[in-house]
Amino acid sequence: ESRQQRASILKSGKPSVSDDPPTVQTVRKHYRRYLKLCVKSGISLGSSTTSSDVCQGALARKSLQPQANRIRQIYIRARYAGLATKEDAKEMAVLCAESKKEK
Repeated sequence: ESRQQRASILKSGKPSVSDDPPTVQTVRKHYRRYLKLCVKSGISLGSSTTSSDVCQGALARKSLQPQANRIRQIYIRARYAGLATKEDAKEMAVLCAESKKEK
């Protein structure tokens, strides 16, 4: 951790998103795009909607079904463990693109 990162953690109590590794940022960016696609598909999102809620909604829609569980797995690991490989980021991009095509 850099001095700036430690200062950010001390100040806010948690690391900021910008402190995440680039691969984690990429996964989270793709997940945000996926959420927009879910909304366009009719999934209602609120401020307390969890990734589990999103996944359940996606599983109820044929076009989003095939990718829903894997997208959530990659997102959870990136979001809460702060871990994502380059392969995870690439897979997330592919999964999100497939979801968009099938819409």
